[in-house]
Amino acid sequence: MYTFCPDCATIFSVSTEHVDAAGGQVRCGACAKVFNASANLYEDLSLVRTALVEYSVQKAGLSGDGISAVRVSGRQDPNRDKSAPAVPA
Repeated sequence: MYTFCPDCATIFSVSTEHVDAAGGQVRCGACAKVFNASANLYEDLSLVRTALVEYSVQKAGLSGDGISAVRVSGRQDPNRDKSAPAVPA
C-alpha cells in the first residue's frame, strides 16, 4: 500500500497493519507533519502518483489546462529510497 503526505507530497510505502495500529495517524519522515494515512491509501504506486497530482491541482485551485503548470516533486531527494516507511505518530 502507498500513501502520501498532503503537506510536502512525499510518497510512502505503508502496511495496512501499521496504519490501522496508529489509528491512521502517521508522521511524515520528510517534513514531520502528522497526517491521516488512511485518507489516502492506494494499492499501486501509479495510482498514488495520479492521486497526488489531482490533490495538488485541487490544492492549487487549478483546473483544465492548469494541470500542466503543477510541479509535483515535494521536498524529496530523487535518489532517496521511495519505500521508506512513514513513522506512526
